Formats: sequence, C-alpha cells, structure tokens
Amino acid sequence: MVLKIAGLGPGDPGLLTIGSLDALRAVEKAVALLAPPDLVSYLERNGVTVVRGMVDDPALLVRGGADEIARFTARLGDSAVDGGALGLGVLGNPLSDFPGLPALLRALEQRNVAAEIV
Repeated sequence: MVLKIAGLGPGDPGLLTIGSLDALRAVEKAVALLAPPDLVSYLERNGVTVVRGMVDDPALLVRGGADEIARFTARLGDSAVDGGALGLGVLGNPLSDFPGLPALLRALEQRNVAAEIV
C-alpha cells in the first residue's frame, strides 16, 4: 500500500499544479481533505475518483488528531482502496500547511504503509 500525499494549492482548480494532478491521476482514487466543491469537481472531471467516507473529520486529521489519524490509517486496508495506492490531497503545501503530517507519517510507518509526498 502506498499513500501519495499531494498539495492542492489554495483550493482554486486553476492553481492546482500539474505535478499534483498527475500524481492523483496515477493512483486514480484520492481523498481530498477540506477541498472546496469546485476543486473536487475539477479532480473528478480530470480522471481522479474522489473517495468519500475515509475521513470522519478532515480538519482534525489535518491538525494531527490521534484518533482521526488512527481511524484513517485503519481504513486504508478496506476494499474501497483497490490497486494498493491512494492519493491524499491537502490544501496548500503538505510540508508547511499540514501540521498533522508527522503524526500521520508515524502512523503509516507503524502499519507498513509507504508514503510519498508530491
């Protein structure tokens, strides 16, 4: 299993980088945390299946809530994720705008899930 974490920029479809869109297309299925509806529609029109229901409280996951991260990582093994890869789209830059990233990476490592940051 691989989780590709991609930055969605400020949430405007016109400002989404080609690299992020290509990374999400490559895995085909993605969770779009806190993405505005027009960005979600744009992703879907461009070949990304946006998976819903994998995260109960996206804001809590972004902030690094331990329970929300545990629920999300437990769901990674569910049948909703075929092909062994899933994209995780986060607003902004994952390295600077995702305070829960270190906790998520530790939880993924404990479950032997590889992570790639795009």
